[in-house]
Amino acid sequence: MLKEVACRLQSNVRSSDTVARIGGDEFIVLSEVTDSRPPPSDMIEKLHQILKEPMTNLNDLEVNASFGSAHYSTHGTSLSELMRHADHHMYVNKQRSKEKITQPDRPDNVINLKS
Repeated sequence: MLKEVACRLQSNVRSSDTVARIGGDEFIVLSEVTDSRPPPSDMIEKLHQILKEPMTNLNDLEVNASFGSAHYSTHGTSLSELMRHADHHMYVNKQRSKEKITQPDRPDNVINLKS
């Protein structure tokens, strides 16, 4: 299952982004944010949807994922500060409905994923 999650993540980010498993079932995506790229919240929404799709090669196993994000200099300048901020948002997401993701770059701080 972890290999499938890693493949889905890697296949759905830009070639300049980095996907890494940092332990257990936790992954990190490092991505440069520029004015010419969509906001990070768009990538998170896309990855959330990709991971919700049943894993047909694993008897239609479904994965629930929580996401957190941090932006360099806005939320910290060291790895530990950025990880702490992203972890905080991830745990907030776990407490909320499975259909919502909090995002620090959105004015209302919540993206509703229900259609």
